[in-house]
Amino acid sequence: MFKIPISTMKTTNLLLSASLALPLMVSGASVKTAPLGDSGSCLRPCDSNVTIGKKLPEKTPSYVEVYPGAEIAFSGVEENEGIVNGSLSLSTNDSFEKVVAFYKASLEKSGIKPVSSFSSDNTQILAADDGEKAYGVSINGGADGTVVTIAFRK
Repeated sequence: MFKIPISTMKTTNLLLSASLALPLMVSGASVKTAPLGDSGSCLRPCDSNVTIGKKLPEKTPSYVEVYPGAEIAFSGVEENEGIVNGSLSLSTNDSFEKVVAFYKASLEKSGIKPVSSFSSDNTQILAADDGEKAYGVSINGGADGTVVTIAFRK
């Protein structure tokens, strides 16, 4: 068990900080974390757990879908005071358009209120948030396939 102090952040930023522990990815280790005060001390007990790896985390909500046949390149989940924040990075050889269609349907099926959408040539970002649950997907297509990044909160 390692202790790594990190600041409290929103879903995507939190898991970027968790990526500082990338050497632990292979083992799927759990990491103890602590939010920092101005002086670098814990604001509350150091009781957040961050789990990182290359498989679907146990605490992933059922409304978060992994694209069929996609490879999970990174996964991370942080749980603190009953709130679970997570992130997944996936890759697939399927077309950008096919992956976008899948995640548009997935977000609709989740029942979470859509809050924003952005698209350009080979990028689509979809986000849904109802205050309690959040589900965001970034899809990037290229010559080498399609990369999907998912962030969630429950």
